Amino acid sequence: MELKEKFHELAFINDVTIDGHGIININGGYKISKTDEQDTLNYLVDIFDQVIKKSKLNNKETIIINVFLDNYSIKNIRQEFIINSSKVLMTLYPDNLEQCNIINSSYIFQNILTLIKAFMDPVTKKKIIIKNI
Repeated sequence: MELKEKFHELAFINDVTIDGHGIININGGYKISKTDEQDTLNYLVDIFDQVIKKSKLNNKETIIINVFLDNYSIKNIRQEFIINSSKVLMTLYPDNLEQCNIINSSYIFQNILTLIKAFMDPVTKKKIIIKNI
């Protein structure tokens, strides 16, 4: 089974903004098993590569990420996976984040985000916006 078929409910490309930034939507409530963590990360890297190419077609180097946490449960994703995948993505794409919108986050996730931010540079931290709608 292709990664796209397996993880299409986890993340997908959502066109571009009016000014040309590619957009990735991520379902933060998607349950990732420990055995699927590497494949999940590979899929996310592929999605990031695709959306960055889309941005570059519009003369942009950065992307917007929307993380929807409506169905998020601490049982669905291990904190270690979130931290490790965040490190990998920050290493591979150090200057490609325009903005990351965390939508409908719980108090628990905000605590996890505090852990992740410990590994981020100050410029990246400012690009993360929590929105509860």
